[in-house]
Order: sequence, then structure tokens, then C-alpha cells
Amino acid sequence: MPKQARFNTQYPGVYYIMSYSSSINKSERVYYIRYRQNDKSIEEKAGRQFRIDRGRERAIANQVFMHRPPLGYKLHKGQLVLCEKTAPIVQCIFVSYNMGKAIKAIAREHGKSPASIRYILNNPFYINSSHLIPHELLV
Repeated sequence: MPKQARFNTQYPGVYYIMSYSSSINKSERVYYIRYRQNDKSIEEKAGRQFRIDRGRERAIANQVFMHRPPLGYKLHKGQLVLCEKTAPIVQCIFVSYNMGKAIKAIAREHGKSPASIRYILNNPFYINSSHLIPHELLV
């Protein structure tokens, strides 16, 4: 079998090759990860594009959150609920910003980087309840 071209992704150590899937009669990406363990280079197959997409679609249909929840939320039985420990932090970030406080000052106050504060302030998840997964709004 001829060597197939490898395409890099935005993630270090992750690449994909294009492969034909007879089950769906289409070309799809097959993802691989490359890492070192005990001074040995290891490559493992991580998954196929359409199988990953089907899992994502099933999770959305069942309203199950697939990722790490945003700050201020936690997962409880696959559902997003407010976290009583971190929700006040997010609310304080939004209140401070709306009062005109600088992002660097807010970051220092909460022990976070300015980039993480900007990410929280720009994340539509906090202000848009019509996200794919229904959730209670913090702001």
C-alpha cells in the first residue's frame, strides 16, 4: 500500500490521513496522535471523522454536554448545573467589567490571566441560553 499523505492539525502531535470509508461511500479523515513514552515514539489511531461527528450529534440530541463545562458550571449526571463555588466568580467578573474595571485588574483580583478573563467575557455560553445544550444563565 502506498504511503498516504499526512496532514497536520492545529494541535501538536495530532495529524490525519484521508481514507475511503466503504460503509458511508465517502472519503473521511482518520486522526492519529503521536507522542513519546519511555524514549519511544508512539503513534495511535485516535478516531474517524464521521464516527466523531455521529457521537457529537447523538450528544446534542440527548442534550448531554460533551466537553469540560465552562467556569461557573459543573456536570451532574451529564447535565449542566450551576456550581455554587465558581458561579459567583463569573458573576463578579461580569459585574466588575460592566462597572468599568480594567481586565488586568479583574485578572489580578481573581488570580487568572487577562486572556482567560477576556475568554469568559466573550464566551456566548454565559449570555445566550439558546446554546445547543439548555442551561441556566449566570449573567
